[in-house]
Amino acid sequence: MDWSDKLNAVKFSFDDAWRFHGALADEDVQPNDAEDALAFSLKFFKGNHPRAIAFALRMDAFVDLFASDGRMEAWCLPMQGDGSAALQEPVFYAIAGCPLRQVEGQMRFNADAFFNIVLTHAFQAGAA
Repeated sequence: MDWSDKLNAVKFSFDDAWRFHGALADEDVQPNDAEDALAFSLKFFKGNHPRAIAFALRMDAFVDLFASDGRMEAWCLPMQGDGSAALQEPVFYAIAGCPLRQVEGQMRFNADAFFNIVLTHAFQAGAA
């Protein structure tokens, strides 16, 4: 079993991703590196290391996808002055459920798989 299998075995729901995002938005100081992000994740998941690590890596993969794939623009509102952007609900389904895979030593989402999940949930909600 490789790292991606172990990480993907830890399951998350839309609610997990939605609540995590809300708790993060309520923080006065946002994590600005991997150590801070993991500390926040550990606090959010009440010290459950496997869940905290798996979700922190999901968020890292999402940040990479957000910064590198132009399709993300269709699923968020314009960037705010602080660098944040409101995401549409289908994105949270993909953050929670898209499998991670190892790419050049980093855990990443396959962009096409991620956006297929987004579109599936948008279609189910009547938004696509």
